[in-house]
Amino acid sequence: MNLFNRPKLYLDFQDSIIRVVQGNLNGNKVRVDGFASLELTKSLSFRQDEAENRELGAVLTDFLKAHGLSASRALVNLNQEGIIIRTAVVPAMKTKILTEFLHKEINEFLPVDLNEYNYDYRIIRMYQDVSDHQQYFELLLAAVPRNTIQRIGHILEGTNLYISAIDILPNSLLRLFSQATYNEGVAVLEVGDDGTRIMAIRGQTPLFYADIPFRLSNEEQDFVQLFEETRGYLNYFASRHQGQQVEGVFVLGKLAKSDRAIRQIFQEVWGVPVMTQVNDLVQLEYQGKMGRQFAKEAAMYAANLGLMLRKDGH
Repeated sequence: MNLFNRPKLYLDFQDSIIRVVQGNLNGNKVRVDGFASLELTKSLSFRQDEAENRELGAVLTDFLKAHGLSASRALVNLNQEGIIIRTAVVPAMKTKILTEFLHKEINEFLPVDLNEYNYDYRIIRMYQDVSDHQQYFELLLAAVPRNTIQRIGHILEGTNLYISAIDILPNSLLRLFSQATYNEGVAVLEVGDDGTRIMAIRGQTPLFYADIPFRLSNEEQDFVQLFEETRGYLNYFASRHQGQQVEGVFVLGKLAKSDRAIRQIFQEVWGVPVMTQVNDLVQLEYQGKMGRQFAKEAAMYAANLGLMLRKDGH
C-alpha cells in the first residue's frame, strides 16, 4: 500500500492559533498537499463555554474547506501550557500488567492531582541491563489538564473530522528530534505569541520539558527573561552531564522567523550553536504541490511533522 495515496490532516492546537498540514510521510519523504494557520480571535484558555467551543469547531471546518484541506482521518497535537512529562524505568512486563501497575502507582511517577489531570504513557524503548541481565522498559509518562482535553474535545465535536489520535507536543518533538544525529543532546525551544516551551532530548530520551513564562509581542521585545530562563535549563543539563553542554539550541515557532542578528545574539549569550531550520538536524525531503513552500515554514510546523512520524500506539 502506498501511504502517499492516503493523506491525513495534522492539527496543532496552540492557545491562539491552530496550525494544519495535509499530507503524509514515507521514510524521510514528506508529502505536503497544503498547510495553513487559523488565528483565533479569542484564546482557547479563555474559552470555557461548551457551546462556544463547538461553534469554533464549525469555524475550523469552514476554514479547512476554504483552504482546500480535507482528509478521511486527522491527528491532533495538544500544544498548551500545563503539560507535565516524566521518564521512568520499570521491569519489562505485559502491556495489561504494566497498565494496571501504573494505574495503582502513578502518583509515584507524576506529581499531579488525578482529579484535575489525565495521564497516559508510552514505551520509549526496551533494553537489557548489563548488571542483572534483566529486560527493562524506559517509559514516557505525561499528564494533561482535564479542562484542556475537554475544551479541545468540544471543538472537535463541532467538526466533521474523524480523529484517529490525540497527542501532545513533547511526544511530537521527541519523535521528530530523535531522528537527528548528535552525540550529547539538543535543546528545543518553541517560542511564540502563546508562550515558550523548552525540551532537552538525548537520543530517544526526553531529559526535561517545561513552560517558560515568555511570550513574543509585536512591540520592541526585551529578551532578557528568555535568555535567563533558557540559560538556567542549559546549566541544569550541564550539571547532569559532567559539565557537557547541549550541542545546540533548536528554535521553533514564530521566533524561528526572527531577524538573523537576533539569533546571533542568542548564540553569543548561550554559548552554543542556535539553529532554526529543521533540516539542520533532521534530514527530510519535502514533496507534493506545497512541499517547496512548506520547507521554508517547517520550523513553524514542527509539531505537525512530529505527528506525521507517529505510528500506531505511539
